[in-house]
Amino acid sequence: MLSDGVQSISGYVGDSGYAIKTTISSGGSMLVLSGGIASGTTVGAGGSGYVNVASGGTAIDTVVGAFAVIEIESGGTTSLTTLSGGAANEDIDYGGVSSDTTVSSGSQNVGGEAANTNVQARGEQIIVSGGTAVATVISGGANVYVSSGGSADLANVNGGNLYVSSGGTALFTTISGGFVDVRSGGVATDEITFENGGILQIDGTNMPAAMASTKAPPRRH
Repeated sequence: MLSDGVQSISGYVGDSGYAIKTTISSGGSMLVLSGGIASGTTVGAGGSGYVNVASGGTAIDTVVGAFAVIEIESGGTTSLTTLSGGAANEDIDYGGVSSDTTVSSGSQNVGGEAANTNVQARGEQIIVSGGTAVATVISGGANVYVSSGGSADLANVNGGNLYVSSGGTALFTTISGGFVDVRSGGVATDEITFENGGILQIDGTNMPAAMASTKAPPRRH
């Protein structure tokens, strides 16, 4: 267990460094360097804590608690991360890649690439310039914000909310009981599909490049 300390995991030619089921307490940090693999890490036990995944490093199955941060630098990768505490953050820098994150509470901040994120009731995803989120599921009143230069591709708005700001883009969006607001200067392009209701709000005068297709409910006999 780390408390107010630093653990550095570094791979080298012909070998790699591993850390398995490490707990990082308040104020501690872990550096996952090139060739290093951190699996089953819990960060933020007792509040705060920091994991940095550098280029060539990998973090798998990380649990990020309240006020703790996992940062993925360019060339770093993470998978199966869970944000589970208030003010927990996953920061994906440009060139960093995260897949299969669950945001049950806290925020995923996407400046690189995020794939298959599940954003739940108390969570949010913020896609900034240069960032792309692919196949995000937004449920239970959760919020996703697409800023200028960001893109949300193949989002499924399943009871949550998607806000596309000026300069932001949403591609191939499915609205399944959720709410999508394309603000003035924002773009919703390619097909928008409605399943099980939902609301699409267009601010300003520009309509989406390809308007919605709707899956109607079955006809009753």
